[in-house]
Parts: sequence; C-alpha cells; structure tokens
Amino acid sequence: MTTDDHYELFDTDGFNLVGTYPTQEAALDIVRSCVARYGESSMLTVALGGGDEAGQLLMIAHGDELIRLALTQATPIRSAS
Repeated sequence: MTTDDHYELFDTDGFNLVGTYPTQEAALDIVRSCVARYGESSMLTVALGGGDEAGQLLMIAHGDELIRLALTQATPIRSAS
C-alpha cells in the first residue's frame, strides 16, 4: 500500500461516512471507544474498509466481526506503509 492509503468507517444503513483514518488501528480505536461509550449495538451497522493499490475501497470487517476485531485488538489484517 502507498502512503496515501486510508481506512474508512462507514454506516451501512445510510451509507454515511463515519470517518477516514491513516491506519487500521486508528479506525479500530474509534470502534473501541464507541463500544465502550454506547455499547456494541452502536456499531452493528458500521463497516471498516481500506484502500488498495488501485484506489478501490475493500471491505475488511462489518458489524459483529468489526467489533470482535476491535475488542480483541487483533493484528491488523493490512497496514499502511
């Protein structure tokens, strides 16, 4: 991945962008914060995507899978260089 790659959290119900982050870990920090403050149900319709070399946004995790990824502090599936 190139240095201008990014990660996005977006709400799949309304297709609204929640935020853009320089690393997957930064995005997962937001997920952890929201779960701690508002509960897991607040993140059930949120998805995490990351840009690939061609500029396409690829789905990394959604809903329960995203929450599990954030709470286990798993090693990032992909990371920006």
